[in-house]
Amino acid sequence: MAPDLDREKPALEELRDPDWRYGWFDGVFRGIVGEDPLDLEILSAEIRHLGLGDFLLSYEGNRFTFLADDRILKPRVCKPERIELLRRILARLPESRGSAAGFESTLRCTMVGESETDEFLYVPDRGTVHVIRRRRPVDAGDLARDPERRRLPSWNRRQVLRAGSIAFLIVAASVGLAWKRGYFETLFGTGPGDLELDAGPFAGDLEITVERAGSRNEFIGEWKKGFGASEKGFDEYLTGVSDPERKRAYRKLVSEGRFWLVLEDERGKALETRRIFCTPPWESREAFRALMHPRIGAVRFRLLAREPRRKGE
Repeated sequence: MAPDLDREKPALEELRDPDWRYGWFDGVFRGIVGEDPLDLEILSAEIRHLGLGDFLLSYEGNRFTFLADDRILKPRVCKPERIELLRRILARLPESRGSAAGFESTLRCTMVGESETDEFLYVPDRGTVHVIRRRRPVDAGDLARDPERRRLPSWNRRQVLRAGSIAFLIVAASVGLAWKRGYFETLFGTGPGDLELDAGPFAGDLEITVERAGSRNEFIGEWKKGFGASEKGFDEYLTGVSDPERKRAYRKLVSEGRFWLVLEDERGKALETRRIFCTPPWESREAFRALMHPRIGAVRFRLLAREPRRKGE
């Protein structure tokens, strides 16, 4: 049954210096990709900066998913203010579209105190996202995740064998799930230092760098210092460009700014593509900033002026 949002209030303002010792997030937040997918990348970076764990962003068709990584949070980040900040970030998605239709959530935050545990559910409803709080006594499952527990149970041989069998099944299932969802690519995909960086039509004028950002690679494009410092100077530069493909790309930069980033393997097959919007050099030296997943077998990163063709086209 859905919670009664008029009766159950989040009441974060009622939490004054809670005695939370540790906590974690679990579950997912799903929705429909909007007109500008860069909004999701921006939100993902803002969530990461809260220090509440690595919320992995993935896509399937026209839907996106934020997956909480279930890590144990330290006391310094177990604050009501951060729970509210995460709500505000997620709420910007349905609020920008005027409806919570198409959004669903099992995202939950669990904060464990000395004798009581607070659970917070993130619920999309009525064009925004609400946080619903439930308080209950601390249970054995909460204590099992206590990072400061030093006492270990004294198990007999049968219990050890049973636990080992269960652990093996869990590990086997986890490995299969991780492979299916692409987590192995996150762990073993090509690192920033192993990629060939190709600025495409902007070669010579645009410098591309790549850094590790959590579980993904962050690509940053910057115009060379002094290039196109003014719109007039850029127009003068453009009159001297003789390559028609290069000239069309620069005109596209001025008119719409829409380009594509591609990760390729050694045969030129696209492993991942992403649409971006480039900023002209007289507006900002930084042309773009984009997050992409590491991909096993990726050897080249390219910037394209045209949308790459899909297989079979």
